[in-house]
Amino acid sequence: MKKTIKLTINNCEFICREVDDLIVEGKRNSVKGFEAILNNEDNRKWFDIFHKGLKYYTSKEFIDAKAEFSKVIELKFNGDNLSELHLNNYHNILNSNLPKNWQPIIETRK
Repeated sequence: MKKTIKLTINNCEFICREVDDLIVEGKRNSVKGFEAILNNEDNRKWFDIFHKGLKYYTSKEFIDAKAEFSKVIELKFNGDNLSELHLNNYHNILNSNLPKNWQPIIETRK
């Protein structure tokens, strides 16, 4: 796993969770996306579990990724949209043939 980025803004410390590789509409190359999250006890409970799931997901170990993302959803008070997105992608992959050139990239659209 990559080094955790820590930010301090107005005396609040944040950690950055890797979202995934993203392709913004109209662009060809992907960029790594991050989400700044308040560094507190509640968020630290699920932070490493999410990154473990993301590592499984990008390695095409989808069953293990599903288990980790499901844990994150349970640990977070209001669920986790990003984990749910990856689980939705997992279900789409299961219902289709995974292309040989599949890459874990989120494409944004209008």
